[in-house]
Amino acid sequence: MKNFGLLYLFLILWRISAANIPLDVIYRRQIEMLVEKMKIISLMYKFDNLIFYRTPDAVYEPPLDTTKLLADNSMLHNRVGDILSACIFAGGFNLPIMTFSISPWDYVNDTQSIPNLGKMLTNRNLAAVILNDIFNTEVKEFVSNSLGASLETKLIFLLIGHELTEVPSFVRLEKLKRFFRWCWSKNILNVVLLFQQQHVQGDDVKFLHMEIYTYTPFPQPITLLAMTSRNPWQYYVDRTLDVQGYEFKTPVFHDKPSVFKAKNSYDGSEQVTGISGHIYTAFVDKINAKFTEVETSEDNHMAMMEFENSLLVARNIDIGIHPFSYLLPNKYHGSYPITNTNSCVLVPVIHEIFTGLYIPLTLNLNMWILLLLMFVLFQLGYFLIDVFHYGRWDAWSSISSTLRGILNMSLGELLDNPRLPSKRKILVHMLVIVWGMLISQLHIAALTSLLSATIYGKQLDTLDDLRSANVSIMLLDYMFHIYNYMDLIPMSFQSNLMITDVDTVSQHLNSLNTSYAYVIYNEEWKVLERLQMNLWKPRFRIAEKLCIPNIYLSWPMQFNSPFYHPLKDFILRIRETGLNLKWTDTILTYIRKTSVANVTTLENLERPVPLTFSHLTVMWSVWFIGMSFALVAFLCELHMEKRTKCREKKRLQKKLKK
Repeated sequence: MKNFGLLYLFLILWRISAANIPLDVIYRRQIEMLVEKMKIISLMYKFDNLIFYRTPDAVYEPPLDTTKLLADNSMLHNRVGDILSACIFAGGFNLPIMTFSISPWDYVNDTQSIPNLGKMLTNRNLAAVILNDIFNTEVKEFVSNSLGASLETKLIFLLIGHELTEVPSFVRLEKLKRFFRWCWSKNILNVVLLFQQQHVQGDDVKFLHMEIYTYTPFPQPITLLAMTSRNPWQYYVDRTLDVQGYEFKTPVFHDKPSVFKAKNSYDGSEQVTGISGHIYTAFVDKINAKFTEVETSEDNHMAMMEFENSLLVARNIDIGIHPFSYLLPNKYHGSYPITNTNSCVLVPVIHEIFTGLYIPLTLNLNMWILLLLMFVLFQLGYFLIDVFHYGRWDAWSSISSTLRGILNMSLGELLDNPRLPSKRKILVHMLVIVWGMLISQLHIAALTSLLSATIYGKQLDTLDDLRSANVSIMLLDYMFHIYNYMDLIPMSFQSNLMITDVDTVSQHLNSLNTSYAYVIYNEEWKVLERLQMNLWKPRFRIAEKLCIPNIYLSWPMQFNSPFYHPLKDFILRIRETGLNLKWTDTILTYIRKTSVANVTTLENLERPVPLTFSHLTVMWSVWFIGMSFALVAFLCELHMEKRTKCREKKRLQKKLKK
């Protein structure tokens, strides 16, 4: 009991001696220790800027006693602001320094006045925040909002004064946990907190000792880490490289080939895969995390994406697995681009025209214009001959002579017209020969060009072509919203759109149904292109006039997420090594193999067959019809000739009788 009394007396005397040290001396020493730590850390990390946050002086200390102000002017220079300025200049920093004196209710209630340093400065900054209250939410919110997306900024919080000094340990631990829980709610990992745990023994402020703490949220709940006896380079260790089983939660819905579920070839279990899904799960495994699917009762893409959006805004998930969600209007951040793609309209191929129509195609508008021009010139020639030779123009004779001349010239016969002089007759015949050679050569050239290539019908390239062909576009609901958001679909064409679910679109595409056009991305076209290789003739093509430019796909993630840089490094590494191309090729091959059963029937139907007499049915039919008409014409000619001879015979007999 006697020893306890002596110990109690010693504590009282120690507290009295500690209380004899003026507050401004303690504040100065605490700030000096903060600046010393900042100087050491800045030499290690080579920062670009230093940032100081503090509240006005009245928050730290009672108001000045105006009765003593005139008697002791040095009190003006012992305030915290002046102490901080003096320590900064004494520290010898050769960096740009920014200082913010924060009046809590003036700034935090008006977020427009908070500067966005994330857009003004680089990411390599060191920020110090001086707090008089560890629960000062206004100051902490100001710091969080002003730093913005400055992901690499290192933070040092100084709890000035004696809030955590000589308090029960459970109270101190609870306050520290609440402070670091706030840091994790703002995705702040690069942070340490300095505070005075014990009073100074004696009157010498040099014995003041500051505790240094940080935290790790992996695995949850957060764990406090004492850094007082550790080297400063250990303050800001990247703890996202090994998250020790931290759960990455995200909803998963079918969006082939980006994200879908497939059976594991080893144990038959269902796993998430896809071009985006495989990269996501590989990153989760890389940082030693645990992938957890969030169950959802939504049954359409748009509702699922809105559900994913709500989870990100509420900070219930860290990174979403569906990259197309980021293309919609959102309130969250995007990761480093995992890939780029473009979206196009897939239209049915208009197949080649019937070979028998090749000859009519050669008789195009230019050919008919040449024939008309030749006819007009011939009429002009006959007109001049008739006027200058006979003094009048016989229109019917010139027209009939022109037609007979054109038809006879093709048979190698000369035009026998006794009305024409020999020289003029030669001129007209030369005109017939020259024009005939010109037109025949053009016709032969056009026919040769057509017969040397396969001629297809007019392809569907524009929305007007689709409307005139009565072909509707089938697309998913979220694609419709993306296209509407980009203002790419005219209001007049929306009646030709068919918005449906992903299973219906996949069923139509896998069966290569050409009744519709489809909106697909580049990766989906690669799958269909491989499927069409099994066919004798392609079923679909890309309408290049109905494509949007390349877009970068990013995963939706929380604002200022600590996983941004680890994910960026991972994506760059798999790109440099070519793993993303290998994974994409493997996934596309898997999709093609699982869809090949749907194409087998089409392949057998469109396999080339040998030429038989059945293929010549049309030709033989045309030949038979032509020969039938020739036979009828021949019989008619025989009948007419017989009648003509009978009439001539009767006429001759009448003349002999007379």
